[in-house]
Amino acid sequence: MTAIPTTPAEKGLPDIKINVRQVFGIDSDIEVPGFSEATDHVPEMDNSYIFDHDTTLAGVLPITGG
Repeated sequence: MTAIPTTPAEKGLPDIKINVRQVFGIDSDIEVPGFSEATDHVPEMDNSYIFDHDTTLAGVLPITGG
């Protein structure tokens, strides 16, 4: 018998909040949904990548309802 997923992570849903200032280096207090554990759909972090302020905010604002 297959176990029924009960937690957000087991259901494939974000299960933590991520601060965009800490992760993307963007001067904002916005928090976005994220995943606490890596999966095939979550790439490895590239610490050398520099996020473009306007492009990053344009991508995260719809997620936050902003």
